[in-house]
Amino acid sequence: MYDAANPNVNVVVLNKGQVTAANTEADGTICVFDSDTLETKPSLKTMHPFQGKGMILTNAAHYFCEKGLGGYHAAVEMSWGMDFFQPRFKFTYTIFHGDEAPYKSVFRQEVASFKYSDRKTQPTDKRIAYQHTIARTQNYLVTILGSHRLDYDKLLKKDFSRGFFGLFPQVDHPVEFMVFKVENDGGVQLVDTLATNVKGMVWHMSNAFEDDDGRIVLDASMGSIAETEGGVDKSSLLRFNLDLQNKSAAAKYLLTGETSYEFPNINYRFHQKPYLYSYVLANAYEETSYIAKGNVVEGTEEQLQLPEHWIPSEPVFVPNPEGKSEDDGAILTVAVDTKKSESHLVIADGTTLEIMATVKAPVVCNFGLHCTFVPGQKEFMNVVSKY
Repeated sequence: MYDAANPNVNVVVLNKGQVTAANTEADGTICVFDSDTLETKPSLKTMHPFQGKGMILTNAAHYFCEKGLGGYHAAVEMSWGMDFFQPRFKFTYTIFHGDEAPYKSVFRQEVASFKYSDRKTQPTDKRIAYQHTIARTQNYLVTILGSHRLDYDKLLKKDFSRGFFGLFPQVDHPVEFMVFKVENDGGVQLVDTLATNVKGMVWHMSNAFEDDDGRIVLDASMGSIAETEGGVDKSSLLRFNLDLQNKSAAAKYLLTGETSYEFPNINYRFHQKPYLYSYVLANAYEETSYIAKGNVVEGTEEQLQLPEHWIPSEPVFVPNPEGKSEDDGAILTVAVDTKKSESHLVIADGTTLEIMATVKAPVVCNFGLHCTFVPGQKEFMNVVSKY
């Protein structure tokens, strides 16, 4: 585990180091595996609905896991009962916290409660928002409510013809931020819910911190919502300034131009602090994709170009343990050679973007996957040595 907060962690160590598992976005079930052999073990449920009733419908894919403290998880609960011979459904935003399973519920807010016959008439603000990631600063936790809202009719009819995301169609509703004050015991208190000036889906965090004026600065990638006035027209890196005193939230582009940007990562030592560089995947999934080193202060980028026909995945920055500057370290990315059907680990200099080495992988990896870096501790060497 990193010593600093890691916003893209999907592999967690729980229960005082006894459980290593991969997180899922669905009902809070984690896939437990042996950290030495990678053998799958019985799964474990980390979240339980209030008083055991109903179910956990979904939880944010990306969350913060802080060493020794555990993580905060933004989830949606669904429960049901009978109301004069007709089913009634209730949907609730819930936040769980902890480093042992099951996690503890520290916040619950009812969003909607309706009879089955009213499932199609719920107003937009009563429709559950899809949440893909959350943000954490030194004093605050922020959950992000995108413009994709749950279609209750499709859910209750079990219409998965367009997959899970098909249950959350785009609506004409701005992105909102639920801001919570984090307490010393791990609990949270809702401070305010702020609506911003754009519509879209916030996918992945770059960084979040509190500025000198007490505002919350939140940088993240945001996807497109077509044919929606005021929507982001492509995947972009945006900065949201949340002003609790003035009850406002404003957004601006960090990187400009025609390029799309996704999967931002930074030097993790700068999480929850002002920073300069975000390493992003530009033109994701395309033959023209490349790794960009974005300067979030000046709004400029430098490009790490790979060999022809190589398509990179999410970049990860690994700082030099003795480094003095923010960009002193290595950029890691896994690239697919589409001509030879091979995958390669690419290692580049974080300052100059010069490729220092490439390592052919033993298997072909899908491009577009999330990536992470784990320091070479002894308990991981048995796995690494096999390859």
